[in-house]
Amino acid sequence: MLIFNPVALIESIYNFVQLYECVIHDMTEKPNKICFRIDLRNLHLDDEKNKLAIGSLENIKILDKDEIRDAPQDSWSYILEVELEDFELSRVANNITEMIYNYFGLDIEDIPYTKETDGLKSIDIEQIKSI
Repeated sequence: MLIFNPVALIESIYNFVQLYECVIHDMTEKPNKICFRIDLRNLHLDDEKNKLAIGSLENIKILDKDEIRDAPQDSWSYILEVELEDFELSRVANNITEMIYNYFGLDIEDIPYTKETDGLKSIDIEQIKSI
């Protein structure tokens, strides 16, 4: 059984968005909107479905099978559009993570390593760094 490591998944998303934030800062002409395309492929490789679990890395070993979801299809794509004025690294990373968790049939409350500020969820990179 292949289960996505939630730390690796969320940290990879965060790092990519952080890299893109650097690219935005280097642009001489900035766009009004940024688009992130998420493509997941080969999620049913060799008849083995990739899985995503509720909660943090520490919880994976003790999860009930109802807390682990199979990828519903072999491939999935999603485009997230963000207005440049609304671009905030940890919130954009959280929005991408939410789309992936929703694809696997999980609720946004199931996403670990997040925090809420002023009613908006974001990735809490400090929680990941402390692991």
